[in-house]
Amino acid sequence: AARPGVARWASSAKGEEGTVVRREITSSELDNVLERTKAKPAASALAEGISGSNLIYQGEWVENWEALLEQARAAYPERDGPRRSRLRRRHEAKRKAIRAQHWQQKLERIEAHHRELLVRKKRAVERQGWFGPRLAS
Repeated sequence: AARPGVARWASSAKGEEGTVVRREITSSELDNVLERTKAKPAASALAEGISGSNLIYQGEWVENWEALLEQARAAYPERDGPRRSRLRRRHEAKRKAIRAQHWQQKLERIEAHHRELLVRKKRAVERQGWFGPRLAS
């Protein structure tokens, strides 16, 4: 029977002999866990300020912010080469592959046409025969 104010659940941890471990938590402990995991509103996050890697603008500017910005830009190395070169290389490779396929298809069409002409010529020679054209009797 469940006791009032106590939550029960089966943990994924295994106890002795592989049995499922059952855990209990009181409602006040559950409230504490839920309170800690609750998302904080933006205003309180802003009031807390910068913590760790969470950089939030505090509304205060340094006096020499323009000089600091120029210094940061000067320290950042220039990027070599134009942008989107990988995309352009990919498109060029695709176009080159398609052109190669079309060229191969063209050669195959030419060869097929040549074979067909040879077959027609062979049939024409057979129709004519040694003693002239074969006439219907």
